[in-house]
Amino acid sequence: MALITDGFIDDANSPIGGNIIYVKNDGTMTLTGNILATKDGLANAFIVLEGYNTTRGDNPTGTNRPLIAGGAYYFALDNYWHSKNFRFTTTGTYGLRIDYAGIYENVKVTNTTISSARYAIYVGGSSAKVLNCEASNTSPDRGALYLANNILYAHIAGSYFHDSFAGFYQANSRNNIVVGNVFDSNTHGFYSYNGSSDGTILINNTFYNNSSDGLYLKTPSFNTILNNIFDSNGIGIYLDVKLDS
Repeated sequence: MALITDGFIDDANSPIGGNIIYVKNDGTMTLTGNILATKDGLANAFIVLEGYNTTRGDNPTGTNRPLIAGGAYYFALDNYWHSKNFRFTTTGTYGLRIDYAGIYENVKVTNTTISSARYAIYVGGSSAKVLNCEASNTSPDRGALYLANNILYAHIAGSYFHDSFAGFYQANSRNNIVVGNVFDSNTHGFYSYNGSSDGTILINNTFYNNSSDGLYLKTPSFNTILNNIFDSNGIGIYLDVKLDS
């Protein structure tokens, strides 16, 4: 196909758990509508959407990854999907969304919006993973990576979040593991802005050149902050704690 469509993802003959959809790096794929998958993979058999350059399975990097131009549209996958080896551009509410136990790996998402309340990568389900990704977002008040309300046990590892209002933006999400990431040149590197950040684990991350703060945790409790680097931030760590009167 020259273009992935919502109909292909969700029609009667759509992929099922264990299937792999390969997408070749063969010119820009421009979306003509939202991709909103309602079909789930299986816990032991994900649906895989995999980009390649010249040979299936070659795991390209940089500009050798297929480019999907979303425009105002988004690409949203449901539970137990594994999407890897893509570049995605958008001006929409978000570029890529993933839900329960889904995985984004080796994807680069750039949201060049000037509107409020928009994101690059949206995590809408618990136990999701964002691995070795890159994201930036020019929305004036949101994040490159967003964890929606009450997300639990997400794993964010080896990724680069930069040049955004917040590199990582979460609301009342708990027990998430954030390891080996770089938060660079944002207003807030990691911003837990509302509710609770209980049980957040941050290990081996680098927070660099974030103008307001590298790490902002709202009402933190039982957090682990270990072996991180904080350099050239407005404030290194800001713990917003409400003490009992």
